[in-house]
Amino acid sequence: MIQRSKKFEKSITMKEIADMLGVSQPTVSAVLNNKVSCYASAETKKRIVETAERLGYRPNPNALALRGKPSGLIAVISCLKISQVNVDLLCEMNKLIWATGRQVLIADSGFNKKYELDLVQEMVLRNVDGIIINNENERDVLTKAIPERMPFVLINREGDRSDFTVDRIKGGYLATSHLLWHGHKRVGMLYNDIAHNAEKLMGYKKALAEKDIPFDESLLVDHSCLQKGKDPRISSLVDNGVTAFFAVNDDLALRLINKLNDMKFRVPDDIAVIGFDGSGFTEFTLPPITTISQPVGRLAELSVGALFSMIGNQKESAPLQVERIAPELVKRSSCGCKRHKQKKESR
Repeated sequence: MIQRSKKFEKSITMKEIADMLGVSQPTVSAVLNNKVSCYASAETKKRIVETAERLGYRPNPNALALRGKPSGLIAVISCLKISQVNVDLLCEMNKLIWATGRQVLIADSGFNKKYELDLVQEMVLRNVDGIIINNENERDVLTKAIPERMPFVLINREGDRSDFTVDRIKGGYLATSHLLWHGHKRVGMLYNDIAHNAEKLMGYKKALAEKDIPFDESLLVDHSCLQKGKDPRISSLVDNGVTAFFAVNDDLALRLINKLNDMKFRVPDDIAVIGFDGSGFTEFTLPPITTISQPVGRLAELSVGALFSMIGNQKESAPLQVERIAPELVKRSSCGCKRHKQKKESR
């Protein structure tokens, strides 16, 4: 995996292979490029190919670019530290790209705008065939940084910044309306960054409005309340009638459940909890966590498919109409559903 602060390691060159085997560089080039005009013996060809494979030889992407050839590389830039769903999405895209015979360059941006641009520029220098970005920067900024000849697709960010993204408004609505269906009248919302969860908040408000429940800003609580030690905010909310929480990701949902357990509250008997993302671990917690599952498989298919369509048609990237993919409610025990067998509901 490419780290944002490191340069790419130097790869073996044709000249070095030629020097090792005592043959000319043009001979090595002819063998590795399968040139018809190559007159090397079968034994020499075998030695060159075996040496190249053993030393991990890869064609120089810049040299390929000068000859107008594709590099066979696809770059994926994302953040791998925020939630498990980003890693799951990356794995799905990786499988799809490898299935085409291309190699994948993975870079961790940390959702930092400057690092993201640095990585984009590095991928451009590597002459990748295309880039998929779980982007923090706006589209116009990235368009200026990426040459017109290089296709790119933006994925899974809020608003209109991406080509393909999860419908977070619907996700927030599904979570909140399900808690209301269980009979909860005062539902808190636990967040880590309200600016990056504005659409989930919109869904939360929509579900409340449908039941004629006025929005109460005091029921929004920052994740800092989950730090070790006593924090009065959770107790204060419970004392003021909150009986359920919608957490904006599964990591926060699990931390909230642990915090409630420490405070001697039972989940879901005293307090119900729903998370967001559909992380694999939610099935194995105690209690298993009800969650809004992001359709990472579908998101990967659409983004990789769109990129390869542009590559195949030799089209430069153009703003696509934003496609929002509906998430699903996965019912488990933390919300009050007593059945442990996973069920899905899409409304």
